[in-house]
Amino acid sequence: MDSMYETEINRFCFERGITFDEKTTTQQKMNDLKLWLSISNLRNVPDTLLLYSRIITLVEEMYQV
Repeated sequence: MDSMYETEINRFCFERGITFDEKTTTQQKMNDLKLWLSISNLRNVPDTLLLYSRIITLVEEMYQV
């Protein structure tokens, strides 16, 4: 994953519902993508857990002080 281009990382994040904006660094995108992949590669992980992990990230960013 470390040798991927920025456009590939953006596409993979978008396809998995990982949000980012122009302020998001490549390292932050990679960390989010690695977390998503580590969860999704586990056996018997319900899809709702993957959705929940994305929702928590979105809500957390909204309420940061």
